[in-house]
Amino acid sequence: MKGAFVCHYIALAILLQVSFSNAQVSQPRIRPLVPPDAAIKLKEAYAALKQGKPEKARDLAEEVFQKYGDVLVAWFPSWLVRQVKGKLPDPYLPARDLGKVKLWNSEVPLASLRHATTTVRILFEANWELVRFDETVRWGKMLMEAGERSKDVLRRIEYAEVQLRQGWVYRIIPKPVRTNWRPLPLRFRLEDHFVVVPLDEAAKVLGFSVKVSANPKYAGGKLISVSRTEEPSGAWFLLLAHPFAYRLEEGRQKAEAIAYAPFEEHGKIWVPFYWLAKKAGLKDWELKDKRIYTSPR
Repeated sequence: MKGAFVCHYIALAILLQVSFSNAQVSQPRIRPLVPPDAAIKLKEAYAALKQGKPEKARDLAEEVFQKYGDVLVAWFPSWLVRQVKGKLPDPYLPARDLGKVKLWNSEVPLASLRHATTTVRILFEANWELVRFDETVRWGKMLMEAGERSKDVLRRIEYAEVQLRQGWVYRIIPKPVRTNWRPLPLRFRLEDHFVVVPLDEAAKVLGFSVKVSANPKYAGGKLISVSRTEEPSGAWFLLLAHPFAYRLEEGRQKAEAIAYAPFEEHGKIWVPFYWLAKKAGLKDWELKDKRIYTSPR
């Protein structure tokens, strides 16, 4: 009875969050003329940043900036393009004009699936992750000049400026050399430079318990529960074609963004590996020789 109540609460909370998040999606500016090589590098940089590789993201974005300056790129995920019958709208349209698309007998807002970023935004985010306060201020101010109004961006700029006034000096701290890499017996594929894995297979390898419940309110009619016995805070709930995961903590809903929305194809549910690795407590991971290698906790 208690489990049923929790699932009902989660379902209601997610429904509210879905409606709210769709209204908050940022709107790309008027479609620019994006050089193909710049678009490819920015998509790769975006994926690298979201998967915990800020150095790679910074290097790719700097190449684009040096050649083209600030570039805006927007796109729909590859799996969506494959599954939708007919032509998708221009991803550079404002969110309100994107409409919905039919997936697995459900209507899904395209604004929640579109990816969009700029050269300067990636450089700001990457340098923040790398604790480069001088570069954080530089790129952050460029973001603000371009029309950014996020309080979070302003907060990080102000924090970085305080650190610089207090005499912060950038020091290169070499990462410890890891010798305990081990390959995972897990297949994967790349989708828009994101490493995605079959959820059922990853669950067995990483020690997750997965439960898929029928719920017609959501895309594909499914509510996906992912949990670990070592995790006291309970299960995370995922939805197909939705870029958030949810969990109840002390009676309150916690939402966490997923950089690449879960999707279903040929009967398999695919999720981004970086998110599962984080929940499994893996310290680091990389692709090598067509396999995923991880460093144990």
